[in-house]
Amino acid sequence: MSVWDKMRRLDSEGSEPSPKVFAVVEKLILAAAASGFPPDAGWRRGYWPTVQLFWDGEIEVEVFKDRYELYSRPRDPMQVWEYDASSSKDLQALVSNISEIKDRQNG
Repeated sequence: MSVWDKMRRLDSEGSEPSPKVFAVVEKLILAAAASGFPPDAGWRRGYWPTVQLFWDGEIEVEVFKDRYELYSRPRDPMQVWEYDASSSKDLQALVSNISEIKDRQNG
């Protein structure tokens, strides 16, 4: 079963993420994989009709139909960044920020 099939089979309670959300998820996974670090700690359906992707258990990106929200958990207070899903420049910035956080954590 492909990653996309698994993601579509997310918990059926509540609203299922829209095809637009899955398209935005796919852009992020492909960009992160091209940079050498696809999500390695899993995914799940978000609270809203979103998808949450995880890296190293401490980095989370919640994917909406129109934006990404990056959460870095090891910080106090937790930091949150928001990126426009329609902007390739924002997608590059998101992937870069994930990489920087991973580097600091593995430091």
